[in-house]
Amino acid sequence: MIPCTGLKIQASTPEKDSSKKEVQHIPRRRPSLSGPWPYLLFAAVVFLLYSNTFQSPFIFDDWYHIEANPHIRMTSVSWGALSQAAFDSPLHNRPVAYLTLGLNYYFHEYELFGYHLINILIHLSAAIFLYLFLQTTLCLEQAQQKLKYSDWLPLAAALIWLVHPLQVQSVTYIIQRMNSLAAMFYILAMLLYVRARLAEGRGRQTCLFFGSMCAGVLALGSKENAASLPLFILLYEWFFFQDLSFSWLRKRILPLLGIGVFFVCVAILFLGLHPLSSIANSFAGRDFTMMQRILTEFRVVLFYVSLLLFPSPGRLNIDHEFQLSFSLLDPITTIMSLGVLLALFGLAIVRARRERLLAFCVLWFLGNLVIESSVIGLEIIFEHRTYLPSMLAIFAVVLLGNRAMLGRWLKLSVAISALMFFSVWTFQRNMVWQDEITLRRDAVAKSPAKPRAHAILANALERNHEYDEAALYYRKTLDLHPVNAEEIHYNLGNVLMARREINEAVQHFSTAVNLNPDAALFRLNLAYALSLQGNAGAAYNELQKLIERHPEEPRAHNNLGILLMKQGKPNEAVFHFSKALALRPNYRQARLNLEAARRSLEGKRGSR
Repeated sequence: MIPCTGLKIQASTPEKDSSKKEVQHIPRRRPSLSGPWPYLLFAAVVFLLYSNTFQSPFIFDDWYHIEANPHIRMTSVSWGALSQAAFDSPLHNRPVAYLTLGLNYYFHEYELFGYHLINILIHLSAAIFLYLFLQTTLCLEQAQQKLKYSDWLPLAAALIWLVHPLQVQSVTYIIQRMNSLAAMFYILAMLLYVRARLAEGRGRQTCLFFGSMCAGVLALGSKENAASLPLFILLYEWFFFQDLSFSWLRKRILPLLGIGVFFVCVAILFLGLHPLSSIANSFAGRDFTMMQRILTEFRVVLFYVSLLLFPSPGRLNIDHEFQLSFSLLDPITTIMSLGVLLALFGLAIVRARRERLLAFCVLWFLGNLVIESSVIGLEIIFEHRTYLPSMLAIFAVVLLGNRAMLGRWLKLSVAISALMFFSVWTFQRNMVWQDEITLRRDAVAKSPAKPRAHAILANALERNHEYDEAALYYRKTLDLHPVNAEEIHYNLGNVLMARREINEAVQHFSTAVNLNPDAALFRLNLAYALSLQGNAGAAYNELQKLIERHPEEPRAHNNLGILLMKQGKPNEAVFHFSKALALRPNYRQARLNLEAARRSLEGKRGSR
């Protein structure tokens, strides 16, 4: 806790360098919130609300980044193992997040408890840093315009943010650790910067500035959206330490240009030497264009605001179905949403001098959504994108509520009611996350016209060996005309194979091959289904086509060898089994088949 009601920052003057302002401490009463109890309260609340998630399974992207990622399988804490986990994993720009996953694996492999424990501790730490940042900010005189300081405001805002149901996706969804970790380091960097600006003594100040820089680097190494941090540090400095002085800005042209160069460097680092081409290519395979995404995001941002204000579990979804905007007037809510956002932004600019803190909160919310809600070809909407922006958005709501309501008991009752409702809703939402099939049924119920929602539920049912229902949802997916129809036909073929409906499986494998002739797995399974159907000739032709397209595919050679054995051609079978082993030396099945083919060949020679 920092014992201050307000820190008065002297206004800059032309005669004095405003970068070296004197900070005057204003006497104040002893803070009413002292000791460890706020932190113990945070810990008790977060573990209670997330106590039912410790065995929530790996889902969706968890498989790709954790279960199927060999680079995080650390068996020792060595530089080589740490480096491999950090820099050889699928997303090379997020080494910090992968490093934590590698350490999880080192201590307990794929036991779910440890992964969820770390996610919850990250969420708890983020809430504590937010609390301290808000408390520090409210000690600044420039932040206290029209505001009667209260020790309870930072506590209420941080607690509401901590228990808010919208944060579930960032905490319970394991791989979204990337998102929550970046936000935790981001708010820590802000906190350390402000503390550095208020510190007495050059040594202490230098240490805090260095800590802020390190936290910023760790945030950027967790997720790319932390690139906005230098901009918001500058904005904070200008708002609360430089009294919105334009003369100060004019004298800081070089630092401003430096931030611009930083953004260019980050864009090149993440998007390559041709960022515009990379952005355009990010829309390949999407069912929307760049302009459609930009227009749609105006409505998405306002939808995020509505979720912040009313986050009932019935409105939360892991896979939202969101209508695209095709123009400013289609749908008409597009231009209305744009108008509201421009009004919010304009109001923050116009009222910045008189409503310093609220204006900064609005700019924080809008600015921290820009990277993921603009031109990059990401998914249209995900709830976890609000994790960092909501930190100060919720604080703004608390400030407005504190100003609007008269009477201490009314404020207290409203705050407690909000905390109770949000806590119950968070616990209820986490109940849905306890099982992947339950979570995916919830998504289908809320997004009935979204092909992916049905496809992922079908996939979960298939992995649970519930083949009848899996086939039903794969067919529903095809009825919705998905972009990846070939994959759905292939998956449905596999389910039908498990149900021994070979003829229909052949039809779906054939459709998958026709839609994507270069997919080796599609043709491999088609050949296998044809052989089970008794159509050895067609199976042989498919395997030959597969080897022509993919001569290095060992399974194709192995399966072709099996067909040749059945046709009484061990000589040719030996060739293909040997080829499979040459391509994959540890291919046990091919080795056994090769030995069987050689014995058959020796038997034939002996009989002569």
